[in-house]
Amino acid sequence: MERVSSPEKQSRAPLASKVPMPKPRIDPGLGKEFLVAELRTGMTFINLARTDVTSDRTAAQRNRKNALKAYESYLKFRTRVALNDSETLELETLAAELRSSLQQLGEKIA
Repeated sequence: MERVSSPEKQSRAPLASKVPMPKPRIDPGLGKEFLVAELRTGMTFINLARTDVTSDRTAAQRNRKNALKAYESYLKFRTRVALNDSETLELETLAAELRSSLQQLGEKIA
């Protein structure tokens, strides 16, 4: 005979599966380098998009979208890296430049 568990027992999932795990902090040195790399990569894609706009619109759109992905990646991970004031200023400056360039190319960024 097959055993069927009651709905009450099935609804009791372990507590660990219901509580979201905190996001781990990223090593400050590695994290800063990652964030700088993302922002610089985004600017590289911006420069490619600006160059391609006259010759290949598909490539320009692809490069603009890749720049946006780099910016979104920066936004996603920036709160997980502990930075000092000068590092924060450096990253905010790079991010503002990328955000402005994306907006100039038509991306809607809040």
